[in-house]
Amino acid sequence: MRIDSREGADARQGDGEEMAASERAGARQVTGRAGFRERCSGARQLTGIAKWRERGGGAVLIPASEGAGARPDDWWRARPGSIVRHMKLHGFWRSTATWRVRIALAYKGLAYEYVAVDLLTGEGAQHSPEHRRRNPMAQVPVLEIEEGLYLTQSIAILEFLEERWPTPPLLPRDPLARARVRQLTEVINAGIQPLQNTGVQRHLQSLGVDATAWIHRFVGKGLAALEAMTLPVAGRFSVGDALSFADLALVPQLSFARRFGVDLTGLPTLLRVETNCAELDCFKRAHAEAQPDAPR
Repeated sequence: MRIDSREGADARQGDGEEMAASERAGARQVTGRAGFRERCSGARQLTGIAKWRERGGGAVLIPASEGAGARPDDWWRARPGSIVRHMKLHGFWRSTATWRVRIALAYKGLAYEYVAVDLLTGEGAQHSPEHRRRNPMAQVPVLEIEEGLYLTQSIAILEFLEERWPTPPLLPRDPLARARVRQLTEVINAGIQPLQNTGVQRHLQSLGVDATAWIHRFVGKGLAALEAMTLPVAGRFSVGDALSFADLALVPQLSFARRFGVDLTGLPTLLRVETNCAELDCFKRAHAEAQPDAPR
């Protein structure tokens, strides 16, 4: 199936803004958040940690808006800005890839049900037959758009959200700036994160390799390159003064690096951007430690 190109979404920006305004009005009705007009207004968590634990984990509904959604057989034909009835995000609180998607959902004010997938207990719930039916790669995140319709790979999910709900945008209009955003995003998504994920760490340990030393080498090297590439294009955020995919990838990545003691002292541009992102409500809501499956 072919989703409209980014250029097509840009060409429809006027229609997208009108439809998005209508959606946000519906979202305010449901959530009752007076500040929903702010760019980082997003879905609020309906059920608390205690309730989640009483239920033994599982799904947490995060509402934002409601309306008629596309049928499972024609969801992809719906024009950008139309409402999907019920999305589920299958993820893990500390997964950097899931974290990116949570920020985007909060930023765009989209409702979804969060379904925790425990990556660490035993062999990991991601390897269960049920989860493998959603994603044969046995990874998170998985965005369930409608029952039985799944999207995997965090950047593909971000692109889908951007095409369907282009306002507020996470990609700039200018083609070169848009390419810069994707360039920085892929430094993390393709150049750093695959070398650090849980499966790689477990395999290294099974071979008797020091996984922490591995992470210091490859994550540190990748972040140094990212600093050099971000420096000439950064403003308040990674590319200019508008939030983008690059920022959504950066913040979780820096959190991971800190957890493993990677030296961040030579990354002043990245750390400044991270500080600016941390002020936004969508980043606060999406933070790993704010998730219902995070340990308390």
